[in-house]
Amino acid sequence: MKRAFRIASFALFYLGEILKSNFRVAIDVLSPKPSIFPAIVAVPIEGLSHAGVTLLADLISMTPGTLSLEYEPEVGTLYIHSMYARDPDAFVKSIKQDYERRIQAILEK
Repeated sequence: MKRAFRIASFALFYLGEILKSNFRVAIDVLSPKPSIFPAIVAVPIEGLSHAGVTLLADLISMTPGTLSLEYEPEVGTLYIHSMYARDPDAFVKSIKQDYERRIQAILEK
């Protein structure tokens, strides 16, 4: 039952992320002065299985404004292109807290 709750909670979180991202990208597309800060950010991934990394990369790529580029399993690093990475350290922290932690919780048995 706990796992079902974690999955439902993640689904709601992710739906919110999709909506916020769509809105943010739409505003920038329509704006004469977009507020983008594109960057490729190296995100260290810890404690996720191969399936977990794949899920994380897929979810990031499905979110407007972000794209998973490459995963280096030898060093455990996922490279992500973000349109909004003004502060790369804050971006990494967000991915780890918002996505990685939740995916670990969903996949644990």
